Amino acid sequence: MKFSLIITNYNQKYGYGHYNRSKRLYDYLKKNVKIRFTSKPNKNEYKNYDNLIFDLPDYKNFLKGYKVRRGQKIIALDYNGKEKIDINYAIFSKSKNALLNYVSLENTFIEKLKFKKKNRQFSLIALGGYDRKKESLKIAKNIIKLFNIKVLIVYGPLNKKKTCIKEKKIKIIYNPKNFKKIQSECKFAVTNGGLTLKEMLSLKKSVFAIPQTPAEKKLCKKLKKHFKFNYGNISNLKFEKFKSKTNLKFKGLENFKKIL
Repeated sequence: MKFSLIITNYNQKYGYGHYNRSKRLYDYLKKNVKIRFTSKPNKNEYKNYDNLIFDLPDYKNFLKGYKVRRGQKIIALDYNGKEKIDINYAIFSKSKNALLNYVSLENTFIEKLKFKKKNRQFSLIALGGYDRKKESLKIAKNIIKLFNIKVLIVYGPLNKKKTCIKEKKIKIIYNPKNFKKIQSECKFAVTNGGLTLKEMLSLKKSVFAIPQTPAEKKLCKKLKKHFKFNYGNISNLKFEKFKSKTNLKFKGLENFKKIL
């Protein structure tokens, strides 16, 4: 049986969405294939594996100093690097440097959603693994003022300091295990411009994105050409009804089992 390694990393500023996705991918695959997972890449170990699966926020020089051995397969999620790889699993963009591209918004999800989707009367605010600009509470108050609706703020695991709030219509939770269920049930959402935004578009939700980095802003601009949603900053908070302008043909991460 072939041996595979999933490689990811993140820091205090960005990348937790990639860590979370690749960890879910590992949990999904380990029941059927021989595989390891690491968030602390060590290139000296790469030669021991038949398949290297990367899920990184940035692929610049990710293989520098490593010579891919004969027969070894290089697989990446949302690949934007310059090196030649075998397979790119992307949520949105193909890579000209990949021999094979699987592109679909469904690549955002690994596990099947086993619950009924319900639209409940609350708004979700989820700005990624870390609320870098500390904007969530300001956004929540604006939403209450504009729409008179309950607001659920979801802080990622990188938000170490607990926040107390007396406003009855605002609830704060930290790194919930049922985040996918929460996403599916909210009426509309405010997200960052990364994986959480893509997940909300997959669920066909009205969403307003607040990019946290220049890369996220660039992604929002690209997605805007294919989906109806708004993005910007707190001052121009506005929601549009979701509408897809594109037709993505490839389906899901289940294909991983076939190629490993």
